[in-house]
Amino acid sequence: MQAWLVLQGHFVGQQTPCRDRSEWTSRSKADKATAIRLCGDCPAKAACHEYAETAGERGAVWGGVAR
Repeated sequence: MQAWLVLQGHFVGQQTPCRDRSEWTSRSKADKATAIRLCGDCPAKAACHEYAETAGERGAVWGGVAR
């Protein structure tokens, strides 16, 4: 739960590249590559990655990693 709260703290007042985009959950290799590239400069990238590891997220791009 702590990792989720840290992740959510990064979204307050910020526009993340994954907001309202389908590439992060697409099964297409090209879409996943786009998502991974766009995660590169995201201020929430590290917290997103930590959350996904902690929560065992699968089937999407989290923190710049296709899971």
